[in-house]
Amino acid sequence: MNIHFSEWPAKRIFLFHYHFFKNAGTSLDFLLQNAFPAQWEERELEKEQQVLKWINERPENVCFSTHTYIGPPPRGENLLCIPLVFIRHPLDRIASVYEYERNQDALGYGPEMAKRMKLAEYVRERNQIDSQVRNFHLNRLAVMGGSEPEVRAVAAFLESLPFVGVVDQFEASINQLAAILRFNKMNSLPTATAFENVNRDVFASLDARLEALRLEVGDDFYQYLQESNAADLELYELAKSRLQM
Repeated sequence: MNIHFSEWPAKRIFLFHYHFFKNAGTSLDFLLQNAFPAQWEERELEKEQQVLKWINERPENVCFSTHTYIGPPPRGENLLCIPLVFIRHPLDRIASVYEYERNQDALGYGPEMAKRMKLAEYVRERNQIDSQVRNFHLNRLAVMGGSEPEVRAVAAFLESLPFVGVVDQFEASINQLAAILRFNKMNSLPTATAFENVNRDVFASLDARLEALRLEVGDDFYQYLQESNAADLELYELAKSRLQM
């Protein structure tokens, strides 16, 4: 999908990276930092007004990154935001979240649960607490788009975004993003694949990782994972189809 911004009446175009947990965000930030070494910054904010203040305080920056802000893309007079979002196959992401938290030297209920539970137990328990391993993308994107956590509304929001990356097609995603930046006369983005902060075998295919997960948890629980993440599976397929356009 080719969406360009050069004809928009905006004086300042900037990138805003929604760093979703275990969605290749560290790898993307690595490339962005190399492309914009003096113009990239990361902060952990939660409110839209805090984000707008940050952007306005850093007029020299063209790239902002955050794990914690999940509100609507920042808007302002003479500002044009290019949101950066990556979608991951939800079952592959669940396995990665569990493995990361199981090995993480940190406090919190997620790491604590992962260290004392097998994956299936961890997922069932975690689903009673939050949406980290149950339709994670649906819930995050609903907040971003200001909609109900419902597939049709969130899919419409995804379609409205100028860029949506796919984790297991990272190189193709970066090539598409680089083309958008080149068209808008922004710094060149390195297109070499970067593997930063990974904890699963990135050299194995997605199918191989999913098969390993199925063998680990068994057919019944694998089916439970598919059913409980049906919305995210639909959004993942939508993101893949957009990337191939």
